[in-house]
Amino acid sequence: MDIYEKEIKEVFSQLRSAGYNPELCDTPVTYFKENPVQCGNPNMVGDVVGEDILLPRSLWAYGLTFRIRATGDSMKGADIMDGDDLTIMSGSQYKEGDIVLASIDGNYLLKAYYEDSLGRKWLLPKNEKYKGILLTEDMDVKIMGRVIEVARKDPHVSMRDCEKIVRATLDDEQVPTRLTEEQLKEIIIKIAPMVKKKRQWYAVFRPLVDKEYEKRGIYEGFCAKVAQWVPGHKNLPTASSLQRMAVMSFDKPVKLWDKNDAPVTGITFDYYQHIAELMLEKLKV
Repeated sequence: MDIYEKEIKEVFSQLRSAGYNPELCDTPVTYFKENPVQCGNPNMVGDVVGEDILLPRSLWAYGLTFRIRATGDSMKGADIMDGDDLTIMSGSQYKEGDIVLASIDGNYLLKAYYEDSLGRKWLLPKNEKYKGILLTEDMDVKIMGRVIEVARKDPHVSMRDCEKIVRATLDDEQVPTRLTEEQLKEIIIKIAPMVKKKRQWYAVFRPLVDKEYEKRGIYEGFCAKVAQWVPGHKNLPTASSLQRMAVMSFDKPVKLWDKNDAPVTGITFDYYQHIAELMLEKLKV
């Protein structure tokens, strides 16, 4: 046995006896030292050649990894500080609360990934100075990988903290103009002739839930308003007829409705979707 190998084993044995878990740094990993990633606002990374550093083999076993330096303070609540070296595992599975390296329209940043109850995807900071970023369809978003190692610990943001950050971000934003009751009445009167069956009123009700005019699963108030606003309609909604439709993808926001996972099929699905999308368009302020 090489004398140095013997000494290393003795040191490791002493550290394990003291309650530590030492690992040998024997695996090269690319380190982008001269091109840090922002923890605050998006920052262009560009094409930069990294240098190899040695890390424990256990990190490499997770998948393809690279090393990068963080700047900014938006993730300090997750114990990621300005100047920290981060190990990123690319192409890996990530879940809510994981801290990921993301690209938005070619700009790179470090944030916690989260999906709220409405199916909206967010990138969230862990610092009250910053607001969350709602990911929309017009953004070119790529998740490059997730953080699996910082000098101190594997960072993670709890689900409770994610929900708290989302609420704070939405509360701080300018409150959008809301339609009045009279305006909603006019919309319902215009849409009503398209509704041929009681259950089709669900395609009118769900967009109102998406826009927070009605509450999910509570149908009585909506049914009462429709009966008052279009009393002569031959197919007025009932709570039971609406509840039957709130299953599968129809129990999600309209933008997540899926023809392959819906309580109706074919042209019937298309008709429900047409009414719902028309409602969403009319609810825009």
